[in-house]
Order: sequence, then C-alpha cells, then structure tokens
Amino acid sequence: MTALPKSGHVVCFGEMLARLSPEAGTPLARAHSLALAIGGAEANVAIALASLGQPAAMFSSVPDNPLGLRALAALGEAGVDRRFVRRAAGRMGLYLFEPPSGPIGGG
Repeated sequence: MTALPKSGHVVCFGEMLARLSPEAGTPLARAHSLALAIGGAEANVAIALASLGQPAAMFSSVPDNPLGLRALAALGEAGVDRRFVRRAAGRMGLYLFEPPSGPIGGG
C-alpha cells in the first residue's frame, strides 16, 4: 500500500464528474457541440489547491475507460497527486452546465 502524503498535504475524497457545456452565450437548446471538463467539488478543490502551490492528492475511483483516463489526466495536468485514484469497472457521473449568456445581476 502506498503511504499517505506527508503532513501539510491535503487529501480530497469524493466523486469525480464529467461536465459538458456549450460555448459561452449558447443555450443548451441551440448547442451543436459541448466541451468536456472534469470536475466534482472535491476534485475542484484539489485542483485549486495545487494551482496555489499547496500539495494536494485525490482519493477516488474512476472508470477504467477513456473518460476515466481523461479524469486522471486532468488531475495530473493540475499537479494533483493521483496515487490514490483507482481505476475500476463502472461509470462516471455527468452533469450539464449552461454558462450565463448575459450580465449577471448584482442586486
């Protein structure tokens, strides 16, 4: 078994998700293509921490298929430790996100 990261490291535990979204300003109802991004609250935190220079690791499971490989790559590209992410048979959660198409009211 791999040892846990040293003191000062943050280990994030949770489900990784695939996010599909149209180009900014394009409603889902009119979109002809969708961009793929990897997310999930805990993965987002791990990626944000790594971007700030804080050592972070992800503890999760991803499917043993191309989508799971993409999720692992996204973590690696961000500098997140992936030693605790296992690949196994299964599926990955998916969500759709429609970026705002106009000004966001401040109240």
